[in-house]
Amino acid sequence: MILLGPHSRLAIGTAERLRRAARRLCAVYRMNLLLDIHAFLWFMEGNERISQRARDGIEAAGGVRALSVASAWEMAIKTSLGKLALAKPLGGLLPPLLTDAGIELLAIEIGDVARVATLPFQLLLRRPRALAC
Repeated sequence: MILLGPHSRLAIGTAERLRRAARRLCAVYRMNLLLDIHAFLWFMEGNERISQRARDGIEAAGGVRALSVASAWEMAIKTSLGKLALAKPLGGLLPPLLTDAGIELLAIEIGDVARVATLPFQLLLRRPRALAC
């Protein structure tokens, strides 16, 4: 077995081939993303609290990018409690933001609610910022 250093020609060529293959794969693979309130707001305002990796993933997602109606509802509650300050009323601000960013508003159906009741409790306690579906 021959170990190659990180600067050997073979290692550099292999790394570059892997990067090219990964870019092609990302172009073909379609990932659906469900953003929560924080990921959505930080992404839209360009806030540094969302990592560049997460921002790149949201921008490059080839599938559906969605925000749940539950997150919109949460924004309305936070606005009414004074915990979220918006430049405009939520009703006039949210639709154009979603349209401009190509983010769908995901409705909640009764079947979705019924499925939540069957999830293990541990999954309900975890709350990811962006969920890849």
